[in-house]
Formats: sequence, structure tokens, C-alpha cells
Amino acid sequence: MRRSTTIAAAMLLSTALFATAHAQGQIRTIIDMFGNLDAGDPRDGSNRPYEQYWMDLQAGNQVRVRTVRQGSFDPLVEVFDTNGSLVVRNDDGGGDLNALATFTASRTGRYFVRVHGYAGSMGGYRIFAEQTNAGPGGGGPVQPYRLIGQQSMSFNDSVPRLSNGSHYHDYLVNMSAGQELVFNMDSSAFDSYLYVFDANNLNTPLLTNDDSNGSLNATILFRAPRTGSYIVRASQLSHGDGSYVLRARRLSPF
Repeated sequence: MRRSTTIAAAMLLSTALFATAHAQGQIRTIIDMFGNLDAGDPRDGSNRPYEQYWMDLQAGNQVRVRTVRQGSFDPLVEVFDTNGSLVVRNDDGGGDLNALATFTASRTGRYFVRVHGYAGSMGGYRIFAEQTNAGPGGGGPVQPYRLIGQQSMSFNDSVPRLSNGSHYHDYLVNMSAGQELVFNMDSSAFDSYLYVFDANNLNTPLLTNDDSNGSLNATILFRAPRTGSYIVRASQLSHGDGSYVLRARRLSPF
């Protein structure tokens, strides 16, 4: 099916673009796709044809969705959150009949972008979705890495900073209620600092740690209070560059 291919391509393109944009530490392109709305596309409850794209966001991500129309097409954009609730809708905000919708993700999850045609209009278009607060000085979190076992990374000028000037990387961990994991962050280049957040609230950490076992390395033993997603934030007390190793391991049974 053409629509399934479009969504799958958007997934692959989003992944490729993330690596580049994360290194740049500025605007992160989430979707950059060409579409063509026609009578063969699926229809919503109001019998309007649409084409749909999706993007995984963290709470606090600021996103701009915009279209570049082709020919006489008059695109209209709607964004829905992970619960299917309408977040934002726009018709001509981008000028020249193009749509421009901006919003801040209120919760972590999958968001859906639908492209309709105003007053039954159909035709070709290009759609962009961009996270505008990614990277240094962006005022918000960047897309997290997946933390599996052990991760070797480095802090340098391309890595985002917290408001206190310290570099950081965020890692996503899915846990079951009652599951216990130990997180270790080791570095010989700087004073390591670890945070653990509920993925739905990146404002208040559940646990933090600076020094452990008489060293400047950080360790956190974390027991998940619920089944869901958590963010492990690897950071530093000093603001220096350098490499580190982050490990996640299960506790051995007695």
C-alpha cells in the first residue's frame, strides 16, 4: 500500500536525519516527505481524505509542522496526541495557502500528523516536522538514545547543555513495575552526574547521584515504581569535554 510505504519511509528518514541534527545541536528534522492527497486515500469520520505521518516526542519538545504545496492544492494540517486528541489545527498559517502549526508536546508518546485538503482540495505537497528546541540553548530535551547494556559516548561542543552549562545525554529505558537496575557512569575526564526521570516528567528527577564508592563516578540503584518509560540522564558537575561509559545492569539475585 502506498500509504504504508510513505510512513515506513518517514520512519527511516527520521532516523537518518536525527543523527545529523543531533550532532549539529540545533533544529531537528523529524519528518521531511513528499505526499499526494487523492480520492484513494483513507477518510476520517467527516469523510475527508487524509494522509498520515507519525513522530515520537518527549514531553517539552517544541515542534513546528509546515507544508509546501504544489499547484492549486490548499493543505490543512491536524496534529493528534498519543490519546487521539486534537493538539493543533492550521490551514493557511504558512502563507500562500500553506499550513503552519506549532505546539509543545504535553506528554511523551507518539503524535500523528494528518494532511487534509481545505474544502475538498487535493494534490501534491511536501511536509516538514521540525523540533525547534533541540540542542545547546534550545530550552528543551533532545530525542533520547536507547540504553541497552553499555554505552560509550563523549561530551564535546556539539553536545547539548543544561541550564547550568553541563553537557548531557538522555537515554530511554523501559522497565516493569518493581524491576531494579543499577546505572553506572564512569569517566576519567570529568566529575560524572546521573539523573533518573519518569519519561512523562523531565522537570523533577526521581533520583540523582554524584560520587560513589569513593570516586567521582556516579551510581544509581533504581527500582521502577510503575511499568513504563524512564529517562537516564548522563551529565557532569564540571563542564569539561571527554568520554564516559554508561552501564545498565540487573541486580544479581541472592
